Amino acid sequence: MADNLIKISATGVAEFITANPSSRPSKLRPFKFNKRGEGFGRSSYYQAAISCIKKFHLAGRDENVTKKAMLELTAISTDKSLGKLLQVRAQRNIDAILAYMRIYGKRQFQILKNHRLSYNSKKLRITASPDLWVTEAGQEVLLKIGAARHRNPDEFVELLLHLIRKAAISSGYKVRAKNVVYLDISIGQERVAQKPLSFYNKALDWAGKEIAAEWSKLPAPPGYPSMPNPES
Repeated sequence: MADNLIKISATGVAEFITANPSSRPSKLRPFKFNKRGEGFGRSSYYQAAISCIKKFHLAGRDENVTKKAMLELTAISTDKSLGKLLQVRAQRNIDAILAYMRIYGKRQFQILKNHRLSYNSKKLRITASPDLWVTEAGQEVLLKIGAARHRNPDEFVELLLHLIRKAAISSGYKVRAKNVVYLDISIGQERVAQKPLSFYNKALDWAGKEIAAEWSKLPAPPGYPSMPNPES
């Protein structure tokens, strides 16, 4: 039954598949035992950049919007009293805005309402939520922002984009492969899937079985309340 499916994000599945075998269980723990949901922490990391980008387009591509956001983020990134983590996050949001403006700043994007997507694969319910959902010339574009600092970044991004598109199609949205894109902050470039949609089907079947097997063996952290499979 669908209610018995393990809920995990597209990012989590892509990380699990591309991780070293010994580190795969650690990729699942945040999804099983984080009551607030692993997806919250990931999506909020670039929230300043995402908010700035949306305001930029809604204001008719007003560059004053990005200048104001950059000044605010620069103040945070250089304020040593705030701690290293906040400084680094502010700097990465600056990098995200700069990369976005360089690649998409002149595009005629119209901001659409975002949608939380899902795709059932074997024993998994894979969730996906693009950071930006826009339309241009009648075509919808789904954009994810991140830094592909992984063991195999090319395969990780390919998997993630495939899963987002599968979730979009499963949820009733027709999106072309070239319009599901990943803005990779680590290299400041856009990534688009290069392989056909069916290329990773066997890997996803394998991942469903492996994640289910590992999931049941994961011990709860000390003091963690007994809760069944919190949704991520």
